[in-house]
Amino acid sequence: MKFIRFIGAPARILSFTALAATAQAASFEVAFQATIASEQHPTYAGEARYYHVSVNPSNPGVGSYAATIVGTNNPAPTFVRNFTEPVVSYKFIGGTNNDISGVAASGGDANLITYATSDDVFDGFGQQQAKIWTTTDPGADLATAGADPYSAAADSNGGGYRSFGGAIGTVDITGLGAGSVWVFYGAFNATPTVSAVMRDTDGLAPDITITNAHLNGDAANRTEYYVAELKFVNDAGYDKIEYTHLANGVDYAGNGRGLGTVLTGFTGPPPIAVPFAITAFEFTPSADPGMVPSMVTLTWTSKPGANYAVRYTTDLTGWPGEFDDSATGDPDSETTTRSYSFDAAIVAPGGNFYIRVENAP
Repeated sequence: MKFIRFIGAPARILSFTALAATAQAASFEVAFQATIASEQHPTYAGEARYYHVSVNPSNPGVGSYAATIVGTNNPAPTFVRNFTEPVVSYKFIGGTNNDISGVAASGGDANLITYATSDDVFDGFGQQQAKIWTTTDPGADLATAGADPYSAAADSNGGGYRSFGGAIGTVDITGLGAGSVWVFYGAFNATPTVSAVMRDTDGLAPDITITNAHLNGDAANRTEYYVAELKFVNDAGYDKIEYTHLANGVDYAGNGRGLGTVLTGFTGPPPIAVPFAITAFEFTPSADPGMVPSMVTLTWTSKPGANYAVRYTTDLTGWPGEFDDSATGDPDSETTTRSYSFDAAIVAPGGNFYIRVENAP
């Protein structure tokens, strides 16, 4: 909540709260990580346990219904983790044995994502775990198995490889101010790792590293699949994120599963966090006190469609006066402006008059 204060007959302004916003600094961190499918799930057991990914802009995100709780074979709660930025690119490998250039599903500017590995013996047997919606809205199926989990109406299956030791995924983030790299990876009877680094290839900004994004530390009980969201803010010319997936956490000799990447983000400068504040006001005193009301005009930072209350008091012991209990945030702006009239006689000579804007139900 923010307020302004008038002193005396409220023609004279003493102080007000002003907007102060600063851009975010460059950062790179693990925003989310979870198990998303498990071969040992008690209901949906078997090699081909599915997880769901939607890059459809009307319902983008990842859904899990067949995961187990870390360290057990007990079912984990179903969940959806939505993508909060637009999908820029995605690429899931598969379909060509012993060749990491095989692509099972890709879209957007797919050239932004590339893979490399020193493992040269892997195949796609039994690997169709990722169900991917590209043009179709998955609806509730994003979060659940649906009526028949073996034939969910996805637009594509994500391919993938088994006996897969791991890979290096390189993601071009040039021109993106902020976003996320979503890494879909798996392991078999081992504890995988995903390390990552955000680089400025010109060498002007220092590397920002993530030691291990496999935060839940799960040791795969037979086949298990995971997702990690690597969130970045880029205000210093960073142009590349490189992650390394090792299926056994050590080298490329592991019998792992994988691999897919989704890049989401915003072009241009990073979004600025705008604090809730009164940014401007204008007080118009009455030309005929007692007959014509005074007027105050306020502007505050707001969210489109959100509700706000505008209240006033003369002594800060409470806020009994109310200009508005349901001022709606302007739909096409980050600020809202409203004008209110009042009788200046409510303020005692030499007294104060405070106005506050607060969030309302």
